[in-house]
Parts: sequence; C-alpha cells; structure tokens
Amino acid sequence: MNVNLVYSYELTNLDLDGEGDSADTMSWDVVFSAFETSTVASEQVTPGTQVMAAYDGTEFNVGAGSTTWAANESIQFSVDNIVLSDANYEATFDGFTKLWLTAGTYYLGTGADTTEFTTAQETYTFSSAQDVLVLTAQASERNRNLSGTFTVIPEPATLGLVVAFGGGIIFVRRRLSM
Repeated sequence: MNVNLVYSYELTNLDLDGEGDSADTMSWDVVFSAFETSTVASEQVTPGTQVMAAYDGTEFNVGAGSTTWAANESIQFSVDNIVLSDANYEATFDGFTKLWLTAGTYYLGTGADTTEFTTAQETYTFSSAQDVLVLTAQASERNRNLSGTFTVIPEPATLGLVVAFGGGIIFVRRRLSM
C-alpha cells in the first residue's frame, strides 16, 4: 500500500481548553491511501515480498484517469500528526463516524474483521467510530464528506498535578480538623 495524498488541516482562534480566550490552534493530517487488491496463487508468493496490494493511481484521480473508485479497489483514511497549541492539553482522534457514499455494497475493514454493508446514496454512519477507515467497493463508486471527532483533554502530567494537589488539600483539611 502506498500513501498517496496527505491533507493537512489547521483550525485557529478556538477555545479548546475552556479558558474563554479563543487562542488555541489545532492541526492534523488526514492520510489517504488507495490500493487495488488481487489474488495470487500460493506458488507465486515469496516470503518477504509484497504481493497483495498495488496502487492504482488512474482510478483515484491522482494521475490521469477517472474519478471513480472501481470494483475491488480499496481506500484507507487515517489521522496523523495531531498538534494542539496549548501544551497543558492533548487532542486525541476518536475516529471516523460517517462518509457520504453512492448506492452500493461496501466492505469495511480488513482480514477477518471485514463486514459487508449496503447503503443508498447517502451519508452512511458507521456503527462504531473507525480509527483507521478501510473501505472496499463492490462496484464503481464515489465518496465525499468524511466526518470524524476529536476529544481535547488535560495533558496527563497536568491531570496528575491536579489530583496530587487536590489530595494534599484533603490531607491538610483532615489534619486541621483533628
């Protein structure tokens, strides 16, 4: 599998830490990979050689070609390089939640965890958030409007200081009340 496209996003003037100042910035990359699956006879397989996935650029409008996603071709979306400007907080990617698809049958996941689903031409909502979204089309299809969610939480070291400081206050209070 080859990584073909990386889309970088940045949101500025946000209040992600709840301080009311709209001074936070968050950036991340969405990595798009496309590959064509195929079956090979066992005598053609050589240990250490990649044989199951080969990039097909003409089908994903990376080079010259159509904008369709052809039968038995797969796409993968993942999120990488999440950066939050406030060092006291950490942003985590919860997963992809929905994607607009043309009517058709799709396969979600890889290997033994693959599930098949059929949808009308609509925004399809996944039953659970997908950290890495891998879809294979049964016929020539299109997609757009990929959605996902992030959570911003206090950085673990900051959270530990809050807990330790809070525990110290409780201890002092107990001691004073004796």
